[in-house]
Amino acid sequence: MKKAYHSAAKLTLITLAFAISNAIYAQKTVEVGARTSSFNSFEIVLKKQRKEMTFVRYSLSGVHANFGTLFDNSYSLNIATAGFAFAIGWEKRVSIGKNVTFNRGWEPGLSSNAVILDVGGVLTISPRLGYVLGLQYNPIKQLGISLETIPSLNSSFYVDSYDGVVFSRFGVGYSGQIASLTVVYRFDYTKKKKVKKE
Repeated sequence: MKKAYHSAAKLTLITLAFAISNAIYAQKTVEVGARTSSFNSFEIVLKKQRKEMTFVRYSLSGVHANFGTLFDNSYSLNIATAGFAFAIGWEKRVSIGKNVTFNRGWEPGLSSNAVILDVGGVLTISPRLGYVLGLQYNPIKQLGISLETIPSLNSSFYVDSYDGVVFSRFGVGYSGQIASLTVVYRFDYTKKKKVKKE
């Protein structure tokens, strides 16, 4: 009887410890990889799970900085260029089959490019608002492959400066991006939950 009592008490303590551990620590999924639509350029993609079947996604592309000099028969011209494109979005997933999900969500983004010459320069700032539509297949736990398109509304601001004259232009357009391929490596991490103080 005493032995049975100790076994039951031990089992209760183990169960309680497991419950407390799950209450304090939550397992989340992170996906990191690359996306491309032409195989000539790639975007770095990072997705972090916020809650069940919901991810926040980040992408970075087009980062560059170049400096040089253009030479002609009678003169030389110094030129510098720099630019980047960044987006952050919220992705909701719906399971539609074994290891297959339908992904959707808003993804605002911003790109910028600058060209600086001896006589002036051009700065372009282009915000956009896109909506992700895609299918993701996870053949194994650590690998995710998705096809997605991101139709978006785009705008561009231009600031040009030549010979001391500054002017700006503004435009709005629509982009129906062709399908892009994304491949990510998936891994889990344990995140400590915030415990509310009474």
